[in-house]
Amino acid sequence: MNISYDYDFKLQFKELQQGNPVLRLLEYRLMKGNVDCDVSELTMTVFQNKFEYLSNHKLKPTTKPNLYRLELQSGAEVRGDTMTSFHTSFKEYLKLFHSDLLDEKGQIPRAEWLNASAETHDWTRYAKKLIGMDKLDLIPEMQRFIEVYHTIGNLTPVPENFNVERSNFGRYDYWDLTLLAIYHWYCKSSQLYIDDVELSGRDLLYKMFRGNKTSIQKTEQWLVQFPTWNEFVVKNYFQDFVSKDDQSNYSEPIMFWEGHSFDRPIPELKEDMLLFLSNVTKMITARGKKIL
Repeated sequence: MNISYDYDFKLQFKELQQGNPVLRLLEYRLMKGNVDCDVSELTMTVFQNKFEYLSNHKLKPTTKPNLYRLELQSGAEVRGDTMTSFHTSFKEYLKLFHSDLLDEKGQIPRAEWLNASAETHDWTRYAKKLIGMDKLDLIPEMQRFIEVYHTIGNLTPVPENFNVERSNFGRYDYWDLTLLAIYHWYCKSSQLYIDDVELSGRDLLYKMFRGNKTSIQKTEQWLVQFPTWNEFVVKNYFQDFVSKDDQSNYSEPIMFWEGHSFDRPIPELKEDMLLFLSNVTKMITARGKKIL
């Protein structure tokens, strides 16, 4: 299948080949079953073909239909992950730009809840309902982010025990924070597999994974195949997500907005949200063009 950098990976599913990008994403998030852009056969095949270090690894179906992994020679597995997620930022976007559609606590109306609290699917259904009633008009910056959301520039191979574990219920689901933790590891880690996981440059990995030793160990086992930060950046096409130093080496990650950190992980101001949407969309597009 011949695809380009701006191909929406949701289009591989027959159920999602109609509608505009916004409604397609909302419908995707409401679907149940084995529909997952992160680990579809198409996504994993692109990784296998375009990421040199994965070219000799075996495409392996999981126990669930239509979901795949790449099996390494060591027996470890690599899966796909959406680098910067939608839901957390979209919730905050609604609070910042469409507060009139929420209650006084910044929640969707109680009548829209299916359970005791407003869950992800409740927010998604409510947004889809509002769009269908022409009551929610997204700003162009959010629309553009949605358009690139499931393109190859926002998809990447990761080790096992990585994608859900790094999320912290969506709060850390921003790729600049992930790169910051990995960059810190390369800068300060001088030895692997010591007993205290908070030492030797692991503090941000420890924070990101909230102390999950399995996730930290598997991530280190994955990172060690890239001897340097430069090599990690280049082989995973992250050049547009990082800055360069005076010697043209890749240095620290570019944060999506000023002050973004693990302690302040979510854009809380309109200005921050606009910077986030603009920066992440440009970076995703640039990375996608490098891959495809």
